[in-house]
Formats: sequence, structure tokens, C-alpha cells
Amino acid sequence: MKRIFILLFLTPFLVSCAASPLGDAVNAIGGQRAETMNDIVAAWVGASEQELVSKWGPPRNSYTLSNGNRVISYNYEYSVGMSDFFCERKFLVEHGTITKWGIRGKCQVNGKVVLIPKSTPIPQPTM
Repeated sequence: MKRIFILLFLTPFLVSCAASPLGDAVNAIGGQRAETMNDIVAAWVGASEQELVSKWGPPRNSYTLSNGNRVISYNYEYSVGMSDFFCERKFLVEHGTITKWGIRGKCQVNGKVVLIPKSTPIPQPTM
């Protein structure tokens, strides 16, 4: 009876630790994983540049290629303790539509942890 009480008491805490190693173990059992920055950036493929800019704001950098396509990038820097980090998320825009993406640096997902099926492969950059 005491073990059941302890298990019932600890379950909400274990489930709420989605971003911790213990949370990873609980989510693995449940068949879920945390959404990565790769998932977030890859999801923009097929969207319009206008949709991205309306959601993320204007890009930090943009470059027009000789064929008229554009490369736009969103960069940010942040510090954790005494360490500085850099993140660049870039997109290839062809005829107004995002067709490829890339990521460089240590890009963190900020905000609420979103769980997705563990069977969903982590996307790899296409540029």
C-alpha cells in the first residue's frame, strides 16, 4: 500500500519533467520524444517566406542568389554561465516558398516542451 501511495504521489512529478533525463525515460516508455530545433525549422519547408516573416519577424540576414532565389537567416547569441553560444537558422526561398533549410551552432528550443511520437525521425539539414 505504501508503494502504491509513493508511486501515485511521484507520477505527476515524473511526467512533468519532460526536459530532464528522467523525463526522457518516462517519454521513451510512452513512445514520445521532445521536439528539436531541427523539427521546428524543417516544418517551414513548403511555407511561404511571408508566413515565416510574419511569425518570426524579419530575418537578420538575406542574400539574393544570381538565379533570383534568396537565402535568409535568423541568428542569435546567448550566454549560459560563462559560456557564449551562437545559433543560425537559414532557409532557401525559391519563388517565395521555403524549399531547404540549415542550422548551425548550438540552437536551443525555448519555451514549453512539445512531445511528438518517438518514431518521428529527427530531420537533417538540407543545405
